[in-house]
Amino acid sequence: MPEIADFAALGALLEDSPELTQFVGERRIREARLQLARSQATADLSWQAGVRRLEASDDFGMVGTLSLPLGETRRAAPEIRAAEAELGALEIEREARELSLHSTLAEAHGRYRAAQLEVRRLGDEVIPLLSRAEGAAERAYRAGAISYLEWAQLQSERTAARRQQLDAALDAQRTLIEIQRLTGQPLIAGQPTDKGNTP
Repeated sequence: MPEIADFAALGALLEDSPELTQFVGERRIREARLQLARSQATADLSWQAGVRRLEASDDFGMVGTLSLPLGETRRAAPEIRAAEAELGALEIEREARELSLHSTLAEAHGRYRAAQLEVRRLGDEVIPLLSRAEGAAERAYRAGAISYLEWAQLQSERTAARRQQLDAALDAQRTLIEIQRLTGQPLIAGQPTDKGNTP
């Protein structure tokens, strides 16, 4: 079973996970909407100037207009509040997603470590003892000291222990895939794996 980093190191990798990086782009969009709403609160001052010729008196006159809309801040306030609320909701959604990812990662990390320990314990302690006991039972059966049923029972126990080890190894591999999916990182690329403990 390959070794993986401790939970703190894996938790740090979550910041760059695909589930959280999508919030960066969405935050930029919502900040732009807020800035647009705030820019609409400032009144656009417009002016025009020109020359006009009066036909009747053959005179020329200077004409100018100045336009300053009133109440722009009041009209833009609901849109500003809505944009601020959307931005705040996004931050809450991101925090909730991050907490969910951390809790899922903690569960997966614990499951992987438990399965890893079970595979090692079965491979280092239980299966070798059962193999020796089975070998001794075979010799005793051939010598006529025990019945075939006792020997078959030890064979069955060793087979069950190997199946239990295989199930734990499969669970660990599934959990490792989940950890890799959560972090978005190939955690064991280039690391040698110890295949001596798996059946």
